[in-house]
Amino acid sequence: MGNASRFLSRHFEKIRFTGSGCWEWTAATSGKMSYASAWSPELKKMVRAHRLSFEDTFGKIPDGKFACHRCDNPLCVNPHHIFLGTQKENIRDMWMKGRARRQRDGTCKSL
Repeated sequence: MGNASRFLSRHFEKIRFTGSGCWEWTAATSGKMSYASAWSPELKKMVRAHRLSFEDTFGKIPDGKFACHRCDNPLCVNPHHIFLGTQKENIRDMWMKGRARRQRDGTCKSL
């Protein structure tokens, strides 16, 4: 198991520290939600940067689990803003926070 300083030492110049505690990624992004993307030397490909940060701090993410943002900021790579959950738990978190598109546009009121 690593710690947050490993991720920070490799990527410090790519992070903007906010007043909310988010570590916002200022380098590459991907996907329609613009998630932070970083090169994984181990996997030899681009991956979501918040996953790298979490794994450097807490260890490998188990199969079947997602690295979910407590802060709902797709640019945030603060490992303490990430929790592990299943896809169902991540969707439920989105609904409980009122972030589902169908909730916002009024086409669906509940889970």
